[in-house]
Amino acid sequence: MARATWTIAATASSPSDRAATPGGEWDSLGIPIEWNATDAEFACDRTVDELVAEQALRAPEGLAVAGGGRTLRYAELNSRANQLARHLCELGVGPEVLVGVCMERSPEMVVGLLGILRAGGAYVPLDPDHPAQRLASMVEDSAAPVLLTQSSLLDRIGDAGGAVTVCLDTQWPRIAAHPDEPTPARAGPENLAYVIYTSGSTGAPKGVMIEHRGLLNLVTWHRRTYAVGPEDRATHLAAIGFDATVWELWPYLTAGASIWIPEKEVRRSPRRLWAWLREWGITVSFLPTPVAEEVLADGEPPGPALRLLLTGGDRLRRRPAAGHGLRLVNHYGPTEYTVVATAAPVAPGQEGDDVSAPPIGRPIANTRTYVVDERLEPVPVGMAGELCIAGVGLARGYLNRHELTADRFVADPFSGAPGARLYRTGDRVRYRADGNLEFLGRLDDQVKIRGHRVECGEVEAALATHPRVRQAVVVAREDGAGERRLVAYIVAEGRPPPDGELRAHLRRILPEVMVPSLITVLDALPLAPNGKIDRAALPAAGHRAGATAAPAPPRTPVEEVLIAVFEEALAVDRVGIDDDFFALGGHSLLATRATSRIRDRLGVEVPVSALFAAPTVRGLAPAVAAAAQDRAVPVVPPAPSDREGPLPLSFSQERMWFLQSMAPASPVYSIPLAHRLRGRLDVHALERALGGVVERHEALRTRFPTRDGVPVQEVVASQPVRLEVVDLGGLPLDRREAEARRLAAEEARRPFDLERGPLQRALLLRLDAQDHVLVWVVHHIVLDLWSLTLVEEEIGRRYADLVEGRSTDLAAPAMQYTDVAVWQRRALSGDVLEGQLAYWRDRLTGATDHLDLPIDRPRPAEPTDRGATLEFRVGAELTGALRALSRAHGGTLFMTLLAAFSALLSRYSGSSDITVGAPASSSCSSGCARWCSVRRRTRRCPSSGW
Repeated sequence: MARATWTIAATASSPSDRAATPGGEWDSLGIPIEWNATDAEFACDRTVDELVAEQALRAPEGLAVAGGGRTLRYAELNSRANQLARHLCELGVGPEVLVGVCMERSPEMVVGLLGILRAGGAYVPLDPDHPAQRLASMVEDSAAPVLLTQSSLLDRIGDAGGAVTVCLDTQWPRIAAHPDEPTPARAGPENLAYVIYTSGSTGAPKGVMIEHRGLLNLVTWHRRTYAVGPEDRATHLAAIGFDATVWELWPYLTAGASIWIPEKEVRRSPRRLWAWLREWGITVSFLPTPVAEEVLADGEPPGPALRLLLTGGDRLRRRPAAGHGLRLVNHYGPTEYTVVATAAPVAPGQEGDDVSAPPIGRPIANTRTYVVDERLEPVPVGMAGELCIAGVGLARGYLNRHELTADRFVADPFSGAPGARLYRTGDRVRYRADGNLEFLGRLDDQVKIRGHRVECGEVEAALATHPRVRQAVVVAREDGAGERRLVAYIVAEGRPPPDGELRAHLRRILPEVMVPSLITVLDALPLAPNGKIDRAALPAAGHRAGATAAPAPPRTPVEEVLIAVFEEALAVDRVGIDDDFFALGGHSLLATRATSRIRDRLGVEVPVSALFAAPTVRGLAPAVAAAAQDRAVPVVPPAPSDREGPLPLSFSQERMWFLQSMAPASPVYSIPLAHRLRGRLDVHALERALGGVVERHEALRTRFPTRDGVPVQEVVASQPVRLEVVDLGGLPLDRREAEARRLAAEEARRPFDLERGPLQRALLLRLDAQDHVLVWVVHHIVLDLWSLTLVEEEIGRRYADLVEGRSTDLAAPAMQYTDVAVWQRRALSGDVLEGQLAYWRDRLTGATDHLDLPIDRPRPAEPTDRGATLEFRVGAELTGALRALSRAHGGTLFMTLLAAFSALLSRYSGSSDITVGAPASSSCSSGCARWCSVRRRTRRCPSSGW
């Protein structure tokens, strides 16, 4: 079965790969054993500082470090490190003692790091370019008793948290008074080598503790794999606070190679850096992924000396050009696994090649990788899952963060070794057919757009396939109405592609919901000090791709209003009268919002279909003007009601109330949700978050009693939320999942009492301390799927704020759904209502209540409401053709699929008049977008003439 699964999944995921089942043995994970067969010998009883000392004895006159106009030979580097080590020992430094290092890139910095290791201590790198507040928080968290720095940086570190400050420039004469003989070995392989801080999800940096054994494994693998020797010239480019510095220094200093440090101005320019590598005869260099992609895009050949270019830190999408003569290796590794966990040589390619993005490779020596689902169970080859890493390079954990350590470093269920652990990276990957891992993005890069989960990395990859896009980043932003949208930032290859061309390209690859609402052109993507793309520094979305010509200006007052409506609905600027609403990122929900704004501004009803038929301001303006002339119904926008007396139901609510009252025990109008919650959960905070949402939205506190036989809305003043918790931890592990599913289904089937309420309830199923399922069931009469997305976002925001001690700043909605129900009853009454009813009676005349479809058994006397869902995948080629057909006829994909469905029904039934009911959103006005409501109606979609 494992081989069959491998063959099918691998062929589907990598159709260009040779789909031959590999020979050899298979492990219990369903992957070839050789993929994790990485055992390799290394001097596990040694430390890197010992190896540097041995190298200094072998070649004392060899060049060790050069930079800033200064050089250090191995004998001098070793001598200075010994003197510093003795000074640090006098200050109490030894095994497990942390020493901060806040220094610029320089030979003195290398002396400082080596001296700390020689004293038996562990260094804590502090990037001097970081804000002073962040530096202070790291110094305080580490509680380092000693801090190495230079006099020019004393203002940056302040009082250093009370640590003894040692300036290696001004205080060196005192340090040099110590003997330069080596100190006795003080640290062992199980002791800390360094603690490096990385960003935390709560905003507070977290210190990752790395031991000597992991560092030596990295050094040994690197030297063997890349044949590092004394003749090599390597670079030190990374900031000291980026763990790539570890990788840039120790493999080379233990092998007798030389380290070269360029000036800041050179490091900041990829073009100048590339020239500098050639000028100084660099043989091996690490460049962060964005920098590597820049030099690859420029196409300049490497110098004759550069035999190896290493990259990593972000997703690589470029390959060296064919004939470029460059050996490029892509690497992956979280800080929690001693810099590098996997590696893969990158094959060259050329523009137009249909090749996938370079993989991140296979595990390095003494490292194991697993691709698992949310239950920590392995997934088949070719399927996406979370990457977990185990092996010698695994960090000890997070400094002073025991709960976080327990959450991310968990027991290794795939190892038989006692106490074996693995690290859950939070990265989405999959195995390719050849055993290489493909990086797909962060699990938390998934965002919810209009109710759909979207992987930003997938959109970035699609953008990168356009020949005039050099780099791309996609993020989710909230517009002025609080709606989350995708915004893309691109760096163009030459002249930026026109916006419409880029969108058409994306629509051939992606579903409509994944096409960014706005595409902004940048000269360069902002980079963080560690060389990765700094998403937090991306500017506010503004300039559209390819928008070079001035937009055509409005000619009439109506066109002026429509331009303002387009700009507000789409959250873009500089819209012209000939710009296409949908080419600018519009979709059906935004079209609904735009027509609501037109109603508010101009007092006319414009159907959404009019915007689809004429998606430009120039084309829509005549329809708006005609609607104004023919207007028979005065449009009154909704407003808060006085709330005196019984409150009526909206028409949608009344319909659901009637149908539910006919079958009170039916769960057909219940909306069940189940969310898997991994990690440590604050149950009290979750209960308070749910309660806050219910308190803010009246619809969730509403019940529907009858007065004189007529249903009315009654808002309960206060309705505390009680989160029922069911602990399944007492069950055997293999029964918990099934029991959780059974209880969730049972909760979903339990009917609501519309008259008494409440019409929402929550249940928390506890499988273990790190695994919960939240089941939330709500009746459709108080909430629709549009509002459900808003509620889910608000629950998540409130929970995060409560856990992190922040207040949730959410203003009370200007209107509640009861206000809209009152407005709807007043606006649609008397002659207006009769006119609407007459219209629909006419439209529905002759419509049958059922189709004569071929059936295998008689129809029941009463509908059973039983149904099922059959899921299947429509291929990319067919999907692209359907979208192209839709655009060619001025429609949407939904319209095309509905036409196909109607044609199928016509063929089966032999009828040429087909009526299909489809749910449609009906936002009443632009002010109704951010509160809970029922804005769903079923619209008749007639089809005839098939």
